[in-house]
Amino acid sequence: MRCIGKFLVLLWVGVLAAGCALRWQKPEVRLVEVALAGGNLMEQQLALQLAVHNPNNRKIELDALQFDWLAGETVFASGQSLQAVQVPAQGEARIPLTAKLRLLPLLQRLPQLLDADGRLPYRLRGQADVAGYGTQPFNVSGKLDLPGPR
Repeated sequence: MRCIGKFLVLLWVGVLAAGCALRWQKPEVRLVEVALAGGNLMEQQLALQLAVHNPNNRKIELDALQFDWLAGETVFASGQSLQAVQVPAQGEARIPLTAKLRLLPLLQRLPQLLDADGRLPYRLRGQADVAGYGTQPFNVSGKLDLPGPR
């Protein structure tokens, strides 16, 4: 009887470990590139590239992605992608996006927004619609090196 008890405990531990291995983890999003893509003093087009990392053991498909780009607590740019993108298992996909940047308000507040190193702290927040897993929010922070003298 004692052997059966040990067997059942080991079996239960194995089932729990298998369940943990199958647990889904949300994708990780990061900003890898930002460039101005034309416009005027009031509004510029931003060309962004996001990297989406899939930590899971199976591929995922992003049906859509929408985001806001904030400096301080102010939204200066917004954009979205409605193009489906597949992200390989434990891999990464790059997503090119465009956003409309409200340039003049950003330039007016830039001196207060820069950190001590002259870099611009930002947040990228939004949500990705992952096929089969629903809407997954993301909120990532970083700092941009701005061109020009400091």
